Amino acid sequence: QTYENNVIPTYADQTVITWGLKKKVGDTLLYHNEGGELIKLLLIGGLNNSIFQGNILIAKNQFRKHFPSVAGSKVMMIDAPASDKNKVSKLLQAQLKDLGLDLTSASARLAEFNSVTNTYLTVFMALGGLGVLIGTFGLGIVLLRNMLDRKQELALLLAMGYRKSQVFLLIFSENLFLLLAGLIIGILAALIGILPSLLSPAFTIPGGFMFLLIGVILISGLIWIWLPTKRLLKGELIDGLRNE
Repeated sequence: QTYENNVIPTYADQTVITWGLKKKVGDTLLYHNEGGELIKLLLIGGLNNSIFQGNILIAKNQFRKHFPSVAGSKVMMIDAPASDKNKVSKLLQAQLKDLGLDLTSASARLAEFNSVTNTYLTVFMALGGLGVLIGTFGLGIVLLRNMLDRKQELALLLAMGYRKSQVFLLIFSENLFLLLAGLIIGILAALIGILPSLLSPAFTIPGGFMFLLIGVILISGLIWIWLPTKRLLKGELIDGLRNE
């Protein structure tokens, strides 16, 4: 598009616009061209997590008009089939080695940009895993304490004719309900927390990892429900009624 008064339509990475330039789409950036003339770069759009972080994109004809001394492109994008990527890379490096060609894959470039973010996410993931581990131990301790407090109640059920398997099923179902309720509430709270990201087309959820994590939490919770209940029911609970 062409605008009057040296206004040039411009694109930039959204993170650069928001955090680097402290601007928003629709704002104007003021620069001077090669001849010292003021040019206005109108931000008409932002790119989602692109390989152009740190760059401002304008049309080639506008760039040549305002910076005519630039002889050619310093950065080129190469599109090749994934199966021929290594073959194309070796061919270009062999043919253009005298020009100082340096090839970097788009995924590697994005990984460099996201290295700081990924480091924070890794730290938070480790802390979250530690929290889950401590929480499962805490669950086992709380359930064991609960079983000890209900010792006389369970002994009364046995004295009335309930079998240990029935008492075990009763306690297991009670705590299983709490475990499932906690999982569902936690998942809903997490979904609400990341709702803005879910609405972004550039956001993807690692579904396999999330299901694995939820499965590990569920299995761990079942183990901590099963162990204290089984341990308590192994003893002679009815003897505890003689102290009442």
